[in-house]
Amino acid sequence: MGILDELSSATGDKSSNKELVKQCLRMPALLHSIAEGLRTGAPKARVDCAEVLSEAAALRPDLLADFVTDFLDASKSDNKTVAKLGFLGLTRITMARAAEVYAEREYLLEAAKKNDALGLAAAAVLAALCGNNPNYRGKLIGSVVRLLIAIPDKDLPKWIATLGPAVEGSPDAYKRLELTLQPRRATLAPEIVAKLDKALVKLERTTAKK
Repeated sequence: MGILDELSSATGDKSSNKELVKQCLRMPALLHSIAEGLRTGAPKARVDCAEVLSEAAALRPDLLADFVTDFLDASKSDNKTVAKLGFLGLTRITMARAAEVYAEREYLLEAAKKNDALGLAAAAVLAALCGNNPNYRGKLIGSVVRLLIAIPDKDLPKWIATLGPAVEGSPDAYKRLELTLQPRRATLAPEIVAKLDKALVKLERTTAKK
């Protein structure tokens, strides 16, 4: 029985993927087999493989540092679940492979402009890049906060929360975020303003602490 036969889609057991994550962390060589399944497996197996790799990256980003290309390819999948997990994996390994992820900034920015669930996932990668590296923050923060200009009012609080890591620890970055939002405040519904202010206060406090 191969490693892909242990995926949840093969066993019918939802906990199988979690067990595979544990196996992969004990024996990192298995990650390559999972990555191969992500590329060539059946549709359901690809979702499982993307989940296993992403969850492994959350626990040990260093072990997934060589899988930037795999996560990038997954993020371009026609399967939205696989694509979202691909972006999530990139977010989680950014600290281990910042330069390689930064090299894909144009792709990530274009993906983030779609203003949908995948756009939000791509924005999270950019936020991680900014948060983990002051140099990349300086180069990206203007483009990252400008993403908010086209976001529908109701989605603004969610996007602010996702982009939060991009400004944490940087008063200048926080100020750029605040200035970008300022022109829209007068036209926002009171409930949106309340949620927005709550998110901004939380960010401002975190920035002040750092």
